[in-house]
Amino acid sequence: MEFCGYKSVESLIVLQSILSLSFLNKSNIPIFLFCSNCFILFMLFTHCEKSNEEYLDDFKNYDVTLSNSDFDINLKNGKIESDYFKMMDSIKFSKKEKIEFAKLFFDNNLKKLNGDLVIYNNDGISIHPDIGTSIRIKYFAIDKSTVSISGFADSLKVRETHIPYLRFESKAYKILENNKEFQKIKKKIASKEDDRVYL
Repeated sequence: MEFCGYKSVESLIVLQSILSLSFLNKSNIPIFLFCSNCFILFMLFTHCEKSNEEYLDDFKNYDVTLSNSDFDINLKNGKIESDYFKMMDSIKFSKKEKIEFAKLFFDNNLKKLNGDLVIYNNDGISIHPDIGTSIRIKYFAIDKSTVSISGFADSLKVRETHIPYLRFESKAYKILENNKEFQKIKKKIASKEDDRVYL
Protein backbone atom coordinates (compact mmCIF):
# COMPACT_ATOMS: atom_id res chain seq x y z
CA MET A 1 0.00 0.00 0.00
CA GLU A 2 1.33 3.44 -0.90
CA PHE A 3 1.08 6.13 1.74
CA CYS A 4 2.27 9.70 1.22
CA GLY A 5 4.81 8.66 -1.39
CA TYR A 6 6.08 5.68 0.64
CA LYS A 7 5.54 2.29 -0.95
CA SER A 8 4.52 0.49 2.21
CA VAL A 9 3.53 0.94 5.82
CA GLU A 10 6.66 -1.05 6.74
CA SER A 11 8.91 1.67 5.36
CA LEU A 12 7.14 4.21 7.55
CA ILE A 13 7.66 2.00 10.61
CA VAL A 14 11.38 1.77 9.86
CA LEU A 15 11.53 5.54 9.41
CA GLN A 16 9.65 6.06 12.67
CA SER A 17 12.09 3.76 14.52
CA ILE A 18 15.07 5.64 13.18
CA LEU A 19 13.55 8.95 14.17
CA SER A 20 12.67 7.70 17.64
CA LEU A 21 16.21 6.51 18.29
CA SER A 22 17.62 9.75 17.01
CA PHE A 23 15.37 11.88 19.19
CA LEU A 24 16.03 9.77 22.28
CA ASN A 25 19.73 10.18 21.83
CA LYS A 26 19.81 13.59 20.29
CA SER A 27 21.78 14.99 23.20
CA ASN A 28 24.58 12.59 22.28
CA ILE A 29 24.63 13.19 18.53
CA PRO A 30 25.66 16.16 16.42
CA ILE A 31 22.95 18.77 15.94
CA PHE A 32 22.91 18.24 12.20
CA LEU A 33 21.46 14.76 12.67
CA PHE A 34 18.62 16.21 14.69
CA CYS A 35 17.98 18.76 11.95
CA SER A 36 18.10 16.01 9.34
CA ASN A 37 15.36 14.15 11.16
CA CYS A 38 13.25 17.30 11.28
CA PHE A 39 13.78 17.67 7.54
CA ILE A 40 12.61 14.09 6.95
CA LEU A 41 9.45 14.81 8.93
CA PHE A 42 8.89 17.98 6.92
CA MET A 43 9.28 16.08 3.64
CA LEU A 44 6.96 13.36 4.92
CA PHE A 45 4.11 15.75 5.62
CA THR A 46 4.57 18.06 2.63
CA HIS A 47 4.75 15.29 0.02
CA CYS A 48 1.53 13.50 0.89
CA GLU A 49 0.05 13.85 -2.58
CA LYS A 50 -3.19 12.30 -3.73
CA SER A 51 -2.94 9.25 -5.92
CA ASN A 52 -4.84 9.16 -9.21
CA GLU A 53 -7.35 6.73 -7.73
CA GLU A 54 -7.99 9.09 -4.81
CA TYR A 55 -8.66 11.93 -7.24
CA LEU A 56 -11.16 9.78 -9.15
CA ASP A 57 -12.83 8.52 -5.99
CA ASP A 58 -13.30 12.07 -4.65
CA PHE A 59 -14.54 13.35 -8.01
CA LYS A 60 -17.23 10.68 -8.52
CA ASN A 61 -19.71 12.54 -6.29
CA TYR A 62 -19.51 15.69 -8.41
CA ASP A 63 -21.22 16.60 -11.66
CA VAL A 64 -19.44 19.36 -13.54
CA THR A 65 -20.99 20.82 -16.68
CA LEU A 66 -19.32 23.29 -19.02
CA SER A 67 -21.77 25.48 -20.93
CA ASN A 68 -21.36 27.85 -23.83
CA SER A 69 -23.68 29.34 -26.44
CA ASP A 70 -23.59 26.16 -28.53
CA PHE A 71 -23.75 23.24 -26.10
CA ASP A 72 -23.48 21.88 -22.56
CA ILE A 73 -21.08 19.05 -21.79
CA ASN A 74 -20.99 17.00 -18.61
CA LEU A 75 -17.43 16.11 -17.62
CA LYS A 76 -18.59 13.12 -15.60
CA ASN A 77 -20.76 11.18 -18.05
CA GLY A 78 -19.75 12.83 -21.33
CA LYS A 79 -23.28 13.89 -22.29
CA ILE A 80 -23.50 16.78 -24.75
CA GLU A 81 -26.74 18.68 -25.25
CA SER A 82 -27.65 21.66 -27.39
CA ASP A 83 -31.03 23.32 -26.96
CA TYR A 84 -30.62 25.61 -29.94
CA PHE A 85 -29.43 22.93 -32.36
CA LYS A 86 -31.81 20.36 -30.87
CA MET A 87 -29.21 17.65 -30.53
CA MET A 88 -27.98 15.25 -27.89
CA ASP A 89 -24.89 13.06 -27.98
CA SER A 90 -22.27 11.62 -25.67
CA ILE A 91 -18.55 11.04 -25.39
CA LYS A 92 -16.77 8.18 -23.67
CA PHE A 93 -13.88 9.59 -21.67
CA SER A 94 -10.72 7.56 -21.13
CA LYS A 95 -9.47 6.97 -17.60
CA LYS A 96 -6.62 9.38 -18.31
CA GLU A 97 -9.09 12.12 -19.27
CA LYS A 98 -11.18 11.47 -16.16
CA ILE A 99 -8.10 11.77 -13.98
CA GLU A 100 -7.12 15.02 -15.71
CA PHE A 101 -10.60 16.50 -15.13
CA ALA A 102 -10.51 15.42 -11.48
CA LYS A 103 -7.08 16.93 -10.90
CA LEU A 104 -8.08 20.19 -12.56
CA PHE A 105 -11.20 20.37 -10.42
CA PHE A 106 -9.49 19.87 -7.06
CA ASP A 107 -6.17 21.56 -7.83
CA ASN A 108 -8.02 24.73 -8.86
CA ASN A 109 -10.18 24.71 -5.71
CA LEU A 110 -13.58 24.35 -7.39
CA LYS A 111 -14.55 22.05 -4.53
CA LYS A 112 -14.74 25.12 -2.27
CA LEU A 113 -17.29 26.94 -4.42
CA ASN A 114 -20.80 27.48 -3.07
CA GLY A 115 -23.58 29.56 -4.60
CA ASP A 116 -23.33 31.69 -7.72
CA LEU A 117 -20.26 33.56 -8.90
CA VAL A 118 -19.85 35.99 -11.80
CA ILE A 119 -16.39 36.54 -13.27
CA TYR A 120 -15.68 39.69 -15.28
CA ASN A 121 -12.84 42.14 -15.86
CA ASN A 122 -12.22 44.76 -13.21
CA ASP A 123 -11.38 47.49 -15.73
CA GLY A 124 -14.84 49.07 -15.56
CA ILE A 125 -15.46 48.50 -19.28
CA SER A 126 -18.78 46.93 -20.25
CA ILE A 127 -19.03 45.42 -23.74
CA HIS A 128 -22.19 44.07 -25.37
CA PRO A 129 -23.11 41.57 -26.51
CA ASP A 130 -21.22 39.53 -23.94
CA ILE A 131 -21.54 35.88 -24.90
CA GLY A 132 -20.24 34.16 -21.82
CA THR A 133 -19.76 30.63 -20.59
CA SER A 134 -20.45 28.87 -17.32
CA ILE A 135 -19.36 26.06 -15.04
CA ARG A 136 -22.17 24.31 -13.18
CA ILE A 137 -21.31 22.12 -10.22
CA LYS A 138 -23.52 19.57 -8.50
CA TYR A 139 -22.58 17.56 -5.43
CA PHE A 140 -24.51 14.34 -4.84
CA ALA A 141 -26.92 15.52 -7.59
CA ILE A 142 -27.69 18.76 -5.71
CA ASP A 143 -26.82 22.15 -7.19
CA LYS A 144 -23.73 23.48 -5.42
CA SER A 145 -22.45 26.36 -7.54
CA THR A 146 -22.69 28.10 -10.91
CA VAL A 147 -19.75 30.14 -12.16
CA SER A 148 -20.76 32.55 -14.95
CA ILE A 149 -17.79 33.80 -16.96
CA SER A 150 -17.82 36.86 -19.18
CA GLY A 151 -16.82 36.19 -22.76
CA PHE A 152 -14.26 38.98 -22.37
CA ALA A 153 -12.80 37.73 -19.08
CA ASP A 154 -9.02 38.08 -19.10
CA SER A 155 -6.86 36.38 -16.48
CA LEU A 156 -4.82 39.60 -16.25
CA LYS A 157 -7.89 41.71 -15.49
CA VAL A 158 -10.12 39.57 -13.28
CA ARG A 159 -9.77 39.21 -9.52
CA GLU A 160 -6.79 37.09 -8.57
CA THR A 161 -9.02 34.66 -6.65
CA HIS A 162 -10.99 33.99 -9.86
CA ILE A 163 -7.98 33.02 -11.99
CA PRO A 164 -8.08 29.31 -11.00
CA TYR A 165 -11.64 29.02 -12.35
CA LEU A 166 -10.60 30.46 -15.71
CA ARG A 167 -7.64 28.09 -15.74
CA PHE A 168 -9.91 25.12 -15.01
CA GLU A 169 -12.26 26.00 -17.87
CA SER A 170 -9.46 26.65 -20.35
CA LYS A 171 -7.59 23.42 -19.59
CA ALA A 172 -10.77 21.34 -19.51
CA TYR A 173 -11.62 22.52 -23.03
CA LYS A 174 -8.07 21.70 -24.15
CA ILE A 175 -8.57 18.13 -22.96
CA LEU A 176 -11.87 17.98 -24.85
CA GLU A 177 -10.31 19.37 -28.02
CA ASN A 178 -7.92 16.41 -28.09
CA ASN A 179 -10.79 13.92 -27.84
CA LYS A 180 -11.65 12.56 -31.30
CA GLU A 181 -15.32 11.98 -30.47
CA PHE A 182 -15.61 15.56 -29.26
CA GLN A 183 -13.98 16.81 -32.46
CA LYS A 184 -16.58 14.97 -34.56
CA ILE A 185 -19.49 16.36 -32.53
CA LYS A 186 -18.10 19.90 -32.80
CA LYS A 187 -17.91 19.53 -36.57
CA LYS A 188 -21.50 18.31 -36.60
CA ILE A 189 -22.60 21.37 -34.63
CA ALA A 190 -20.56 23.71 -36.84
CA SER A 191 -22.27 22.29 -39.94
CA LYS A 192 -25.73 23.27 -38.69
CA GLU A 193 -27.39 26.51 -39.70
CA ASP A 194 -27.03 29.25 -37.11
CA ASP A 195 -29.19 32.34 -37.57
CA ARG A 196 -28.91 33.69 -34.04
CA VAL A 197 -28.47 37.41 -33.61
CA TYR A 198 -26.77 38.72 -30.47
CA LEU A 199 -27.67 42.23 -29.37
